[in-house]
Amino acid sequence: MEKVAINIGFSCNNNCIFCIDKNKRSLKQPCLEDLKRRVDMAAKRNCEELYIVGGEPLISKYFFSLLDFAKTRGIKKMGAETNGRMLCYEDFVKKIKKYEPIKFTVSFHFPNAFLYKKYCLADGFYQSVAGIKNLIKYKIDFGINTLIMKPNLLYLEDVINFLKKMGVNKPIYLIHIDGKNIMDKYKEFVPKFSECIDVVQKIIKKNPNIKVQGIPPCIFKEDLRENVVSCFNYSKKPLILTKQIPESDYEKERQGQFQTYKKYFVSPSYCKKCRNRSTCLGIRKDYFKIYGAKELKPI
Repeated sequence: MEKVAINIGFSCNNNCIFCIDKNKRSLKQPCLEDLKRRVDMAAKRNCEELYIVGGEPLISKYFFSLLDFAKTRGIKKMGAETNGRMLCYEDFVKKIKKYEPIKFTVSFHFPNAFLYKKYCLADGFYQSVAGIKNLIKYKIDFGINTLIMKPNLLYLEDVINFLKKMGVNKPIYLIHIDGKNIMDKYKEFVPKFSECIDVVQKIIKKNPNIKVQGIPPCIFKEDLRENVVSCFNYSKKPLILTKQIPESDYEKERQGQFQTYKKYFVSPSYCKKCRNRSTCLGIRKDYFKIYGAKELKPI
């Protein structure tokens, strides 16, 4: 099934210090006609699942217009990445309900309002919590992404427990933070694998449905490696259409994005002996530059 992501722009109602796209917030936002052309292009490729990303897609004035247009073009399933704040408004969620099947990926990194405001630079914690509760109340499909980073490392288990107390029984992904946009504060935000592995493994043992991204499987105990999501199978990731491209260049664009993605990673020489070479790209170059690769052990 063809999956395509449309970037609706980088505007956001948060101002997270650790955001991977924080340097893009001032970029010019695409117009509705440009976005529609991208959706139309995806539809011509028999796209069955359209994902809207940002920024914060749900604050865009074009969000519902894109959903409407995608439906008219025969795209069957929708989705969006969000911080969940706009979902606190029940009328907004009721309107979304009309577009099912639709799925959200909600970013949720902190277990309290104090930490949220300190690192997201916004009073959005209770809105995000209310948004998740509304998704549960109206039975709208969603998953949770939680970054693994130094500011929340000691609170990761609290985050998981907080979500469970809210009634979240959906997939939760723990993702080791990408630090390339915070190089000036890298050691303040990006933990070594060895610093976070005990915390993460403890959480997995109590919550076997949790998945982990961004940490090589060789760091984990053997019986927990199945919880590590491969970063290599890029074919499962949606093609992100940031501009209109000729139909003949579609596959070229997909391969180009994959090659760009690979450039962010490095595999130390001893990784070549690992039997997981087909599913692991190694570690990010920024991590290797700062911390090295002594923690890796070929499987």
